[in-house]
Amino acid sequence: MPQRPLGSAVLLLTLASCGVLSPGLKKEDEARLANFQANAQDYYGNQRYGQALEMVRKGLEIDEDNYMLLSLAGWCHLQRAERGGPADELLTAEDYFERVERSRSTKDHAPHVLLGLATSKQRLGLENRRLADRLDAQVASGRLSKTEQTVQSNQAAEHRQTAERCWRESIELLDVLVEREDVLRIAHKLLMEVYVELGDYGQAVRHGDLCLQRNLDEQEVKNAVIRETLVAAEEIKARKELQELEDQEIRVREALAEMHFRKGEFSDAVAQLDAVLEKDPTESVHYYNRGRALQSLERGEEARRDFEQFLRTTTLTSDDERVARAFEVVRGSRR
Repeated sequence: MPQRPLGSAVLLLTLASCGVLSPGLKKEDEARLANFQANAQDYYGNQRYGQALEMVRKGLEIDEDNYMLLSLAGWCHLQRAERGGPADELLTAEDYFERVERSRSTKDHAPHVLLGLATSKQRLGLENRRLADRLDAQVASGRLSKTEQTVQSNQAAEHRQTAERCWRESIELLDVLVEREDVLRIAHKLLMEVYVELGDYGQAVRHGDLCLQRNLDEQEVKNAVIRETLVAAEEIKARKELQELEDQEIRVREALAEMHFRKGEFSDAVAQLDAVLEKDPTESVHYYNRGRALQSLERGEEARRDFEQFLRTTTLTSDDERVARAFEVVRGSRR
């Protein structure tokens, strides 16, 4: 499933709430530090992470333990990793967040710190799983010597253990946010994603449902603002935020549909895909997925129509297994 870190708007809001000045500084240093903090947040909000990190570096020369700057550095590295940066960006992000976390009890941290550290660990889990899969594929290829196979199998096992440890640690951090009722929509979404990786679809569905409910509640609020405001800037902002919520709703419903399907809950999978297609009837693969669930419910005619729509609109090549399966179903129904 697609993975996305915390949005800039929520992050900057929580950063602003954690204070900007540290005690014991000279007045001129306080002014310079405040300026670097403000500039770093502006650069981050505009996705200029290199410039934000430069402001962070200058600010940390004044106050090396500054809570806001250290956590913002972690988010900059995390965002750069999300945008195709080298794998060590994730480790650097984790290092910054862990440095901040050690400054106080876990339960006393601002939401953006716990979310940042939890997200870093989740992504590191994914990276370790990817490395394990690659090593296992090399072993399975039959091109390695017995000794090499043993070495790489052991390395793959270590990566899988590291992945699970990262995911368990991520859950512990997110549970703190849920207990505090902080940023619940985001926390539940991340918990859904982590539990999917652990194969615990029961917990994943539970957190996905909770995320979805929060999302729909927030959509109602944004729609109310759009209906009632007389300020153009407020309406533009609300429409942008509503679009982000609707996009997330689709992604969460897609994930829930897949999990329900894997659990054999085909009617629930169909219900989620019905809602997805109502929002976006243009995405071809949703017709395939709903057709698959309908076929499992022995609703053959409806399944055939979905598979036909999938075949009419897909850009996948004929050797894709989904295309082959849909074609087989459609062809079989015409005999």
